[in-house]
Amino acid sequence: MTKTTIGLLHPGEMGSTVGAAARAAGAHVVWAGVSRNARKAWRFVGEMEEMANTLTDAGLPDGFPIAAPEIYLRLEKYKDAPTPPSLAEVASAIQAAGEAIPSTGR
Repeated sequence: MTKTTIGLLHPGEMGSTVGAAARAAGAHVVWAGVSRNARKAWRFVGEMEEMANTLTDAGLPDGFPIAAPEIYLRLEKYKDAPTPPSLAEVASAIQAAGEAIPSTGR
């Protein structure tokens, strides 16, 4: 039996619900926004660092905003790309082992 693949352009609340229902029914669900946003990810590094510092100062967990800049920096090579990278290219960039990633200074 072939597994159905469903692609969501930008899930939002309704799309997320549809995607969750499709996944629960056994479909493979992908979101196209990942590759579209890869070219803009570098812009959010500073905000994530600021968020991590704010959470740390408040005595709260800061795991996501510490990890996010590292992920965004791995996607920075797509900043001026004429077309969005494929989902496979984004996954490869995020999972790249051994690549030097600039430190976020934390």
